[in-house]
Amino acid sequence: MSGKLLTSTIGIIIPTHDPEAFLTKLLPSVEYIAELAPLTTWLINFNGPRWMSQHIIEVVSIIEDYGFKVCNRYTSAWDKPIKVLKMREQCAEMAPDCDLFLFVDDDFRFVNGTDKYPFTSGQRYLHSIDYMTRFPKCGAVNTKSFLGGTHQKLKIVPVKDDMVATNRGLLLRNMKDHGFLLALPEMREIRGGLEEQSIAYLRNEYGLFTAKQMNNPTVHITGKLSNWDNQPTDFHNIGVIDQGLAGWIRDRYQPEWDYQHRKLPSKLWELYLKAGGIELTDDLIVDYAEYEGWDTNSVGKPRKE
Repeated sequence: MSGKLLTSTIGIIIPTHDPEAFLTKLLPSVEYIAELAPLTTWLINFNGPRWMSQHIIEVVSIIEDYGFKVCNRYTSAWDKPIKVLKMREQCAEMAPDCDLFLFVDDDFRFVNGTDKYPFTSGQRYLHSIDYMTRFPKCGAVNTKSFLGGTHQKLKIVPVKDDMVATNRGLLLRNMKDHGFLLALPEMREIRGGLEEQSIAYLRNEYGLFTAKQMNNPTVHITGKLSNWDNQPTDFHNIGVIDQGLAGWIRDRYQPEWDYQHRKLPSKLWELYLKAGGIELTDDLIVDYAEYEGWDTNSVGKPRKE
């Protein structure tokens, strides 16, 4: 399988309010995505009040030592429920010309592969980047863990009905040619989460399909939405989501849509095809177990001692 196509530039979007998680989980594991360094700029929103200047200096210095570029900004604490999409959009605005954006969270831990799949987190992200480079009609790659990935193995496949979230990292195409980066301006002011699903659907509306990668080794512990039932101002709270971006999806695409059912809104597939969306056939499946188009072990830059 040929494919020397890794010319896309990447912006890693990471809003963070938790310095402890960032410093103890994510930062020590950056070496396992060093393969991305020649292509990538970190776009970090440090939001207060727990982030101190010395912590920010430490984070930027260590990430730069791996060869990455870093853009960052500091914002004070956001009113709750926070506008998550606006926060992520402000990250994207620091590098608006990136071809693709990668969503990660501050409690990620990147990994040096597994016994079954000896690929680092960075190598698996490179697979997704390569996929989106070779298929310009792909608007998002939803990367997931090992649960349910036995059949798919190292393939990336197009999907119609899938719950899109940050999971183990979410790749999104920059939509600057359509007048926005992540989402439409009015979406930015909506409070709460579900930003990933709504902006993936927005890309479907513009004729771009969603794909899925399984067996990404990155560790990300996520809870059920019901875990936030007793936290009515948290952006994860199901009531906040239902009134926010879930409501936006229902108003735009299907009044009875329920994100728990993981079904594409009925109107959206019609809009997708009308906008030039292609049929999801086996021709869009790529098996990265057979991929030899580039040497991932020689792409990154090691950290300076």
